[in-house]
Amino acid sequence: MKDFLFMIYACEEQKKEDFINALASEPDPYDPIVQEQIAYNLGIDFDTWSKWDWDYIQSEVEKRWQV
Repeated sequence: MKDFLFMIYACEEQKKEDFINALASEPDPYDPIVQEQIAYNLGIDFDTWSKWDWDYIQSEVEKRWQV
């Protein structure tokens, strides 16, 4: 059971990283339509992420955007 829970956690963390990388490669990562399209393509449900997740995503996109 512990391995299964870790797999779920790891998958969700990878989705966040994929989302961050995809946003950082966009001309305007703050465009809500772009964000929704990327999330849809990656199979992401925004409702599962907390405020802290969003803070992390924003911080990482700012670091990686147009680097």
